[in-house]
Amino acid sequence: MTKVVFELPARQSPPSDISGNTRAHPLKQHRVKAAFRDEVAVMFRQVWDGTPMARARIKYTSYWCGTPMDRTNFTAGMKALEDQLVREGLLVDDAPAFVLDNKINYVRVPHRDEVG
Repeated sequence: MTKVVFELPARQSPPSDISGNTRAHPLKQHRVKAAFRDEVAVMFRQVWDGTPMARARIKYTSYWCGTPMDRTNFTAGMKALEDQLVREGLLVDDAPAFVLDNKINYVRVPHRDEVG
């Protein structure tokens, strides 16, 4: 299995306006998702060699200070990232048959300035 690793800035993992419990207006959510997908695409193209993956395990690392985002809302916010991986051709699909697992690793940092 090919291993592709790339990091998103913590401030974008995921944006609060697309998390599972957002109260943002749908048009704002759409704009934030589009910007998030574009940012992911730029970073992703820098590390990917073009080989598609039939199946994948995705591991997210969330750096937090204070109260961490719960797993359900974090995963909902990262849906835009997984969709972009399909659009870019890394994943065949983001269905359970192709994304075998997605884990979240929480890392506590002492100050908000260390989140990025």
